[in-house]
Amino acid sequence: MLGEPLDAASAREAGPVTEIVPEPERLAAVAATARELAAKPSESLRRSKEFLPHALTPQIEAAIATEFGALAARLEPPEVREAFSAFFGKRPPDFSSHG
Repeated sequence: MLGEPLDAASAREAGPVTEIVPEPERLAAVAATARELAAKPSESLRRSKEFLPHALTPQIEAAIATEFGALAARLEPPEVREAFSAFFGKRPPDFSSHG
């Protein structure tokens, strides 16, 4: 907030950095994160990404209301049904045919 540079450890402590990966392991860590994201429902990820710019605005209440509306609309698609089915069936979801 003061415009001062942060080293990796300080950034992790402050919150914007969640993990510090040594250089030799970085590519593998990126690939693992990409695989994890690819297994998630693509439409939900796209919708969530739309709300990121609103997270830090003074109109946070309006952004939250918009997000709740979008969430309600997202409870009907097949990928959501698959997520709930997988959860209650205690199995990993398969979104490969939903996106």
